[in-house]
Amino acid sequence: MPKRATVREVEYRRRIADEELDALMGDLPALALEGARGVGKTATASRRADTVFELDDPGQREVLVADTSMVDAGDGTVLIDEWQRHPPLWDFVRRRVDAGAPPGRFLLTGSAEPTSEPAHSGAGRIVRLRMRPSAWLSGAWPNRRWDWAQCSVGNGR
Repeated sequence: MPKRATVREVEYRRRIADEELDALMGDLPALALEGARGVGKTATASRRADTVFELDDPGQREVLVADTSMVDAGDGTVLIDEWQRHPPLWDFVRRRVDAGAPPGRFLLTGSAEPTSEPAHSGAGRIVRLRMRPSAWLSGAWPNRRWDWAQCSVGNGR
């Protein structure tokens, strides 16, 4: 069964992607957060989700393999974490968008390539948002003014 969205008791620091995600969710029914493992995709998406499917959990994955429509059973925003573990979900979400899913309905996260390709790229339906690992560029030090010359490699210091 899906889990209610919970955020770990660790202090969450907003990232640049938070601003972008907040702006896009009001207009778009499906967004895919992509990026390297550990950049905060799940933590960022979970803060906005009403229902979370964690497909790295074999039990939850088996439920969705048996009945993909379970993703659309509840209300609010649905997070499908590690969607690439069951690629047919991409096409299911795309079809729900075509059928008129409301803005902010689906968030998909994943850090690996799917084992099999979805039938459709999702172009025009599932908007991809890339998360980067550079915490200092993502709001960790919001009041710091950077001297970019000092940040370059090989600056003689």
